[in-house]
Amino acid sequence: MTSVSLTLLALVVGISVVGATYDAYGADSAIKRVTLYPGVAAVERTAPVVAGASEVRLTCLPISFDINSIRVEADTGIRVGDVSVKTVGKALATRCKVGSNDTKIRDVEDQRAALDADVAGNEAVLAYIKALNAPDGGATRSTAAIASNLDTAVESVRRAVSATLVKQQKLARQRELLDQQIALLTAQNEFGGTKAEQFREVTVRVFGGKGGELRLTYQVNGPGWTPSYRAALDSTAGTVKMERLAVVAQASGEDWRGVQLRLSTAQPKVGVTPPTPWPWEISLLPPLGAVSTGFAPAPPAMAPMPVMARSAKESNEPSFDASVFEGTYSTEFEVPGAVDLASNGQRTTLPLGSQTMTAKVFSRLVPNVSNEAFVMADVALPEGVWPRGDLQLLRDGALVGKTVWNVGDEASISVAFGRDESLRVRVDPQKTQSATAGFIGNRQEREWHRAYTIENLRKTAANIEVLEATPVGTDADIKVEQKFSPQPTEKDWKAKRGVVAWIETLAPGTSVKLSADYKVTYPKDARVGGL
Repeated sequence: MTSVSLTLLALVVGISVVGATYDAYGADSAIKRVTLYPGVAAVERTAPVVAGASEVRLTCLPISFDINSIRVEADTGIRVGDVSVKTVGKALATRCKVGSNDTKIRDVEDQRAALDADVAGNEAVLAYIKALNAPDGGATRSTAAIASNLDTAVESVRRAVSATLVKQQKLARQRELLDQQIALLTAQNEFGGTKAEQFREVTVRVFGGKGGELRLTYQVNGPGWTPSYRAALDSTAGTVKMERLAVVAQASGEDWRGVQLRLSTAQPKVGVTPPTPWPWEISLLPPLGAVSTGFAPAPPAMAPMPVMARSAKESNEPSFDASVFEGTYSTEFEVPGAVDLASNGQRTTLPLGSQTMTAKVFSRLVPNVSNEAFVMADVALPEGVWPRGDLQLLRDGALVGKTVWNVGDEASISVAFGRDESLRVRVDPQKTQSATAGFIGNRQEREWHRAYTIENLRKTAANIEVLEATPVGTDADIKVEQKFSPQPTEKDWKAKRGVVAWIETLAPGTSVKLSADYKVTYPKDARVGGL
């Protein structure tokens, strides 16, 4: 057998041996999908499996993931065997990235090296042109060779020098921009916190067959998301645009770049086992002062709810209050497109869609509490699940404030959009008097008189809703008389006992006066609260 044949045979044998163990490093192993829950993330990482491989090693994984949460799946035709996990120090994991922007920094440094090469080339050109005027023989011969056309030669040299110097200036400016870019990327790396000193390596034994894809899923404690909303009122069109947003952050130790992100309202960190009721026993107790001859058995203690332990490292990670998710069942939101989330704990807001709804716009007043009016919009409850979260409010394009979105099962909801300065409210001084009543003066009575005037300062009509809390007796011996002018439009407004509402439409420049008179009688010697 010739030496060439032996060499080729050795290469074939070497390739077969190397192919038996396949390392899924860096770009070979990539995060494909992340499902984000409140306080925990399920990360799905994929790696190719070559035909005939016996094991796959996925390296440079963060040490923050939960080993007990590992799941391994593979394409049809690939059998998965045992899975082992080990920790590797940074000194041994030479191929692991130490910063989220290291790859970008290396790319920019390569661009800067190319610019430096161009600068060196231009300097060599300038040196050669200057050498043409040197007093040695080569330069003399060159000068003699072009003496017949000296003007043309001088002009050519001048142009060459000028063009080269212009290139040098442009290259210097480009290098300055690249230096600034490297400084920015380095600063972002430092902002991300302490770099990992250890990594994990997962080895999976497989029977590759024809090859395919391996999927490794694990959970990381700490990352999370919380819902946020934005409501924009168009008072002219009578519509409210509701935008659904998600505030996400993660400091898992690995960047999520170009991943499919899914958000779930499920709460895997909350106890999953319901409590067990204990018997309710009612028994006679010994009289006060009696001496007990024994000890009554103490009732069994309530079984504690399982609690997920948090490590010291998690205390510096972004925290999200899982209690904001109050839906009956969990809901998942698929974030459109690929998402980049750096592992630096910085919060990022992602859009999840929007709905535009027809709104009934009016102004609400509670003059007995405040002389200010507030713009309101009644809208139908949006479709889907909208968990509790912050709500940013805009009215006709202007920011008016922020509140909390927290709705139940109502068919419609009222959203406030700030103060309405186009309505003037005047509150008359409240008149109160007390007296003794009854045939033999055995009852006490108190009377109140309230009056309000609401004026429309707009050049357009104003729809108003005026609310008033009226006295309500909670005992048969307390008698309440009420008199209104005009009569309220609604009583027991929104199922609130004793709250009445006047609903009026004021023409431009007009006003309306509302009044309420109350009389409460009760036994003379009774102690009565709420007066």
